[in-house]
Amino acid sequence: MNIRDIDLNLLAVFEAIYIEENISRAADKLGISQPAMSNALKRLRDTLGDPLFVRTSGSMLPTPRAEELSQPIRSALQLIQGSLESQPDFDYRSANQTFGIAMSDYSEAIILPLILQWLEKSAPNIKIKIYPIEGGNLSKALTNGKIDLAIGRIPFLEEGFRAQRLFEEAFVCLVRNSHPEIKDKITRAHFEKFPFISITPRHSAKTYVEKCMNNEGINCRNIIQTPNTLSMPYMVAESNYIAICPVRIARMYADTLELNMLELPFECTSTTINQFWHERFHKHASHQWLRKTVYDLCQRI
Repeated sequence: MNIRDIDLNLLAVFEAIYIEENISRAADKLGISQPAMSNALKRLRDTLGDPLFVRTSGSMLPTPRAEELSQPIRSALQLIQGSLESQPDFDYRSANQTFGIAMSDYSEAIILPLILQWLEKSAPNIKIKIYPIEGGNLSKALTNGKIDLAIGRIPFLEEGFRAQRLFEEAFVCLVRNSHPEIKDKITRAHFEKFPFISITPRHSAKTYVEKCMNNEGINCRNIIQTPNTLSMPYMVAESNYIAICPVRIARMYADTLELNMLELPFECTSTTINQFWHERFHKHASHQWLRKTVYDLCQRI
C-alpha cells in the first residue's frame, strides 16, 4: 500500500478511537460529530482491509492489526505535532548563514558597524549582504525572502509589512565654520538666500525634512538633491551651502571637516528608524534571532 492512498487525517481518527475506546468520546476529542467519526472509521477500515475496532459491551476494542499499528501511528502523530508546535533554536555561534539587509548609507554608517563588531566576536560564521532600498524591488525581495530585513525610514513599507521601532533620529543644520554669514544661528532668511542641500531617497520625491519646511512656509533657494547622506558633509565643507543632516551623521563629521552644527529655525520633529520584515518569516527562528540582535544593538546608539 502506498501512503498516497491514505488520508492522513484518518490517522488522528485511529488514535482517538484507540485511546477513548468509544466512538462518541473520540468524536468529542477531535471536535467532530459522531456520524462523521463513524464515517471516518468506515473509510479507514476500507483502506486498511481490517475492522480495526470491534464493538463490545460499552467499548470499541482494537483488533490484533490495530494493536500492531497503534504504536507506529501514535509515534508518527507525536512527531508531526512536535514539529508543528516548535522549531529548533537558532544556534548563531555555529550557524553558517547569510542574511540580506536593505539599508541606506545612513544605516550603514550608524548601525552596520555595531552589527559587524558583534558578529566578529560572537557569530563569526554569519554573513551579511547589504542591498539598496529600492521601491517595488524591495517589497518583492522581502516577500520572497531574498532580503530578510529593511532598516530605515521607509514609508512605502509601513503598510503590508511588520515593523519595529529601533530608535529616533533628530536633525540639525550644517554649514562650514568659515561661512561668510552664518555663524552661531541660522534663520529662515538664510534658507532663502543660500543654496540648500537635501537628502532625497531614490524611492521618494520629497523628503521628510522638505515636508517640514513646506509646512512652515519656507522656500529654499536652489535645492541640491542627493540620495547619499554621507556625501552631504563634504559638499557643505567646500561651499556656502546649507544642509539639514541627521544629528548622528553630523557629529561624525563636524570636527574633521570643520562644520558648524546649528539648531533648526523651524519645527521638525525627530523621525523613527524602523526595521521591517514580511509576515512569512515572523516566526522563523533565525529571523527572530536576527531581529532581536539588531534591536538590542540599536538600543546602544
